[in-house]
Amino acid sequence: MRLRVISGIIRKATELTNETIPMLFKLFLAFTVIPAVELYLLIEIGSQLGALTTLGIVLGTGFLGAHLARMEGLNTLQRVRGADADHRLHHRFT
Repeated sequence: MRLRVISGIIRKATELTNETIPMLFKLFLAFTVIPAVELYLLIEIGSQLGALTTLGIVLGTGFLGAHLARMEGLNTLQRVRGADADHRLHHRFT
C-alpha cells in the first residue's frame, strides 16, 4: 500500500514536469517533493531495518557515490590531458 502511494506521488511529479510548467515550479518540486519522498522512505526503511542499518546504508551509498564521482573525474582529467598532449584539444577551441 505504501509503495503505491509513493509511486503515485512520483508519477504525479513526473507528469507535472512538462514544458508548460514554469521553471520556478519545477525547481520547487525538485527541492521540496523529492526530499520529502526521500525522507519518508528513510523513515519507513528505518522502521523496518533499524536506525543503525539505515544509517549504514546511507553512509555506504554516500561513500560509494563519492568514490565513483572521484573516479569519473580522474578519468575525465586523464582524457583531457591525453587530448592536450596530442594537440587535439587546442583545435576544438580555436
